[in-house]
Amino acid sequence: VRIMEQPYTRQLVMKLADLEQIPPLVLPEGYQIHTADVHSREVWEAIVESAFDAKIDYTEKLDRPALVPETRCWFVTVNGTDVATASSYNNKDYPGLGFLHMVATRKDARGLGAGRLAVLAVLHGLAGCGLHGCVLTTDDFRLPAIGLYLSLGFVPVIDGEEMRQRWDQIYQQLNACPHKGKKRDKQ
Repeated sequence: VRIMEQPYTRQLVMKLADLEQIPPLVLPEGYQIHTADVHSREVWEAIVESAFDAKIDYTEKLDRPALVPETRCWFVTVNGTDVATASSYNNKDYPGLGFLHMVATRKDARGLGAGRLAVLAVLHGLAGCGLHGCVLTTDDFRLPAIGLYLSLGFVPVIDGEEMRQRWDQIYQQLNACPHKGKKRDKQ
């Protein structure tokens, strides 16, 4: 089991203020999207284990009172195989916003756009529930995921000097400029 070093105690927070601005969900040939069903536990755990090199229990992460796995946990299937997943729930700390959670793509399916489609499925699902925006938390070392979230319009929530410095480092690692063309969201 690989454990990534996280020198900070707080995760990064990103916010998408307007779900009306998300791109359409267009599936390439051979791709399908579906929600969780009674057989999804094992599939979800296999995708997450491949993505994070760690065993994570479905029940521990997705069996929350505010989460309805049958409608809020999505899978992307490529040529008949589930390769990516993303879920959401209602977080009381962010009223009126959905909370994007547990985005994962199998290692052998990275680069196929399946993770992006899973996130878009969740975002469209949240919009369909009448929510106006979305929040997520992530870690500094998850640069591909952060790049995806930025490309979909999520912006960093900067709530102090430590967060500003962390985001400056992330933008530098992504070869992006934090002050030109990228918005920051103050909490």
